[in-house]
Amino acid sequence: MVSSGTVDIDLVAGDRGTVKAVLAELGLDKPFGDRHWYFEEEGIVLEVPDEVLAGSPERVLEVEVNGLPVAFRCT
Repeated sequence: MVSSGTVDIDLVAGDRGTVKAVLAELGLDKPFGDRHWYFEEEGIVLEVPDEVLAGSPERVLEVEVNGLPVAFRCT
């Protein structure tokens, strides 16, 4: 299915229903339930694990994109 040369992105959003609708509209596949989405042609795997960003708050960077807050967990 997905090759070992993929990029894995975890996506956390407060409105998972909207996220799922957008990912489906973009043509991503979800062969194993609602949590994992695959964009096979680009080698991208998206995981939508939760509606809350878990982990240490010190490792979270928040930026603004198109007027909306976006948080990144820095590893």
